[in-house]
Amino acid sequence: MHRKSKLSSRQPLACAQRVALLGILGSACQRGPIVTALELPSRPRHPDGVAMDIPPALPVPVERASAAGVVALKEGVADSTVRAAAIGFFDAFAAHDVEALDRSMSRGARHLDAHGGSSFQVLMDELVRRLRLFEATHTDAVQVDRIDRFAYDDLDERGPHPRPSDMRPGDILVRAHLLLPHPGGEHLLGDIVVLLLRWEDDPNPSGQKNLKVAAFDEE
Repeated sequence: MHRKSKLSSRQPLACAQRVALLGILGSACQRGPIVTALELPSRPRHPDGVAMDIPPALPVPVERASAAGVVALKEGVADSTVRAAAIGFFDAFAAHDVEALDRSMSRGARHLDAHGGSSFQVLMDELVRRLRLFEATHTDAVQVDRIDRFAYDDLDERGPHPRPSDMRPGDILVRAHLLLPHPGGEHLLGDIVVLLLRWEDDPNPSGQKNLKVAAFDEE
């Protein structure tokens, strides 16, 4: 009589167990049914949260800083912009143009560090008188030899050029060195003219800011 070996008799059972085990694992790996809807629910939706990185804290932007640690620098005003504002002021004298002079001035302009003893009208009367001297002496050019510029933080009360009390952060102090004739001994402008330039809104529809003369002095 032919008898089956124990090994051959157990093979079908082992195969069946493996198939059942794979079926259990496969069903465990399957995701649940996808929920669908014909219309959006009326209740508020609550999407999954999104992880966001907290922006790093930055220091306050400054115009100048020492080369140590983390600093944030402001974009400086170009020399060409400062020079254009100063030259525009002097060009008004050379062109004998009162309206151009008026456009270059801030409405609150006055003599530098006048301590209340000046006003816009007092300063304008003086400048227009100088402009008429340019016209009477037929002086039609102002030669600017050099322009030195200073930001608020460049100056203090003890330096060679003390910070004017009228100066605010963001203002620019200009010292323009002029080469001017003295026709008939007339004093047209000082050898050094000091202008305090300040950003102000342009009254034109463009709404841009321009540098205006906020204070005047001469040496």
